[in-house]
Amino acid sequence: MNTVTQRLERIQALLGPDWNTPEQALELRLALRLHLLSDA
Repeated sequence: MNTVTQRLERIQALLGPDWNTPEQALELRLALRLHLLSDA
């Protein structure tokens, strides 16, 4: 099985089927940005 496919399936298993909707994508992006900034 393709590694990219496996990773996308894992993401969906962790975050739910709507993880890539525009609203969820924005929330995830902001959360990751804040996490990176908090480590700086």
